[in-house]
Amino acid sequence: NGGAVKLIKAGAGGTCSELGLTRYEMDVLRYGEVTPDVVFVEYAVNDAGDETNGVCFESLVRMIQDGPGNPERMIPVGMRCQVPMISVKNAVTPQFYDETPIITKRQYFYDLFHPSNMGHQIMADCIDYFFEQAEAAAEEPADAVIESTPAIGETYRKLKTFDRSNYKKHAAVKELCEGAFTETDTVLQYVEKDLDSMGSPEFPNNWKKAPGTDNAAFTVRMECKDVLLVYKDTDSVEFGKVQVLVDGTVTRVIDPREIGWNHCSAYVVYNSEQAAEHEIKVVMQPGDESKGFTILGIGYTLE
Repeated sequence: NGGAVKLIKAGAGGTCSELGLTRYEMDVLRYGEVTPDVVFVEYAVNDAGDETNGVCFESLVRMIQDGPGNPERMIPVGMRCQVPMISVKNAVTPQFYDETPIITKRQYFYDLFHPSNMGHQIMADCIDYFFEQAEAAAEEPADAVIESTPAIGETYRKLKTFDRSNYKKHAAVKELCEGAFTETDTVLQYVEKDLDSMGSPEFPNNWKKAPGTDNAAFTVRMECKDVLLVYKDTDSVEFGKVQVLVDGTVTRVIDPREIGWNHCSAYVVYNSEQAAEHEIKVVMQPGDESKGFTILGIGYTLE
């Protein structure tokens, strides 16, 4: 209708929907400042290794549908949730095999996975076409009913995330002790948010254990059902593995050098059937006591 469009750009390269769950409130909703009308969710091959096999993706889609606003991975999830889906594959792939394709694979991709500039233009054209179709159908009755039964799972649909700046605002957090994780890491993954091409750091309010410090554990006592630990990947040999313990039992060993480059990651470190008070502890793995590690944030569910 000729009105202004406000772009909220929050994509983070090389990350998956598991991390997206922990970022939605912070990077898209901006802690209540933004009420989106349309949200694009796309993780492509970065979700190929999702440890929840799609539960995080569907949880994110349903989290977005829960609001605020009324915004519109997998085809079964899109169909079950009755959300519009844009298939670049359907738009591009068939003509690859024509005798005279409009665009070749070599022109569309710059490697095996990532689109070239021309490929990104085609993706933008697909989005434009989506809006044209949506506008043409705007007068049709809205009779879509969202299925309450998930296609894969929605365990993390109501996930909340806290970091160093806001953990005291979460009633679920009863007590937090930083231990040796007293510093703030500034060597972080940067993302070009909105129209700012300079880039902004992801999870700047973090807890860092600097290399060479003692091995006092980071401990948080909190009410929770499921817990995700958000941490920094790195290629620095000064960083080492940590053990995550829940109520004294090791539930996960995390190697921040496994990926080999600097970006954000998230892992599920605890799952249960109902919420209860638990002690979550992060401590360096034996042999890596003098090395560093950065906790970016903690995600949790209560129901």
